[in-house]
Amino acid sequence: MWWQKNDKKPDGTIQYRDKDGKLHETWIPPEKMHEWEKQGLAKEVYKSLIKGPWDGVKEDFWDLTEEQIKKFGNEDKTVYAICHYENGEPQYSLVSKRFWEKLDEIEKLLVNPSLTEEQKTAEIKKLVGE
Repeated sequence: MWWQKNDKKPDGTIQYRDKDGKLHETWIPPEKMHEWEKQGLAKEVYKSLIKGPWDGVKEDFWDLTEEQIKKFGNEDKTVYAICHYENGEPQYSLVSKRFWEKLDEIEKLLVNPSLTEEQKTAEIKKLVGE
């Protein structure tokens, strides 16, 4: 079972999906959730917004480490990812929110034949503020 904390509701309010993918919400004492987590019967997941070689943004829920959340998560612990395919398999990379928001501009820079690799790198750093 996976669960997601809902910061807008009382501690212990969780959302989960059943085997058919239907979203449910219930309240469980936080102590019980932590006990289940320690036993490996439950895990916390985080909202992930993904851009890839498709139109629009996909949303998913991923099991992530605290380190990944600290590095890539925003205020509500949502993370941002990009997807590309290698040998027909999707490959995901977590990125900063700023990089994710500027992805269209970055892609245009990458395919610009009049820029050298060094120029492309410098322009990307300017765009994402690094």
